Amino acid sequence: MRSAVCFQAFLVMVLLASFGYTESFPPEQEKQIRAILEYHYAAWNEHDPIKMAEIYATDGDLRSLTNEWAKNRNEVEKLYTVLQNTKMKHAHINYEIKSIKMIKPDVAFVDVESEIKNMETTQEKKYPPLHHDGIFVLVQRDGKWQILIGRPF
Repeated sequence: MRSAVCFQAFLVMVLLASFGYTESFPPEQEKQIRAILEYHYAAWNEHDPIKMAEIYATDGDLRSLTNEWAKNRNEVEKLYTVLQNTKMKHAHINYEIKSIKMIKPDVAFVDVESEIKNMETTQEKKYPPLHHDGIFVLVQRDGKWQILIGRPF
């Protein structure tokens, strides 16, 4: 499954690169994008699925590490609710934004590395820390940056 997700991520990068838009971000837009992801990860560590989902576009989607697929903001909130009330209930995530690439003036591709600690099994045993990557595609609509696609892998 991991190879399928990596392949999907690769295809998204190739597709986005094919747009050929190379102009650099205005610094203010990069700050706004970083603030969205900071908000996302802070909400994740607070275990607040409502805050986590509210920054997704209404047509945004999320595919989880376990390949569950939420196809709109309401489904994203439901998926985060399940995850944050089960194995992620006591977990903590550390992250680092590795790159932000502007695809078009209103589309950004973000690469993030992160590590989740204190995940629990159904028997309330702890998993070892999980290092993973995530890609996000953000769009600017009505002057506001939102997550359109979230893909941790």
